[in-house]
Amino acid sequence: MTPAYRVPMMTTDSYLHLLDGRLRIKVPVVKSDTGAAREIEQKISELPGVFQVSANPTTGNVLILFDQETTDHTEILAHLSRQGYLAKSQHSRQKVSKVVAESLVQSAVEVALERLIFALV
Repeated sequence: MTPAYRVPMMTTDSYLHLLDGRLRIKVPVVKSDTGAAREIEQKISELPGVFQVSANPTTGNVLILFDQETTDHTEILAHLSRQGYLAKSQHSRQKVSKVVAESLVQSAVEVALERLIFALV
């Protein structure tokens, strides 16, 4: 059995958790949207080797159980991407920009404090 791991996905809102034949992925469009959850279940269920799909509109997670002899997680992820479920959102870019800006400000403050301490010594 391969160990569980998380992999950064095509969008900063998504994550992936993978075990043998079991894929859990956060799909932001599913959160709070029962229609989108049912739609993604139907579309992913049509893939060869996929035998169960459960999309949770409360968490935004999609659980996919599949036969590893027939398909693999990369094919499922590629299908999700082609369907537009893993596209980057404007909200994601804003979140990343905010984190970068906060890091730059923190670095500038640290440099300024360091220089001040050296000037006093």
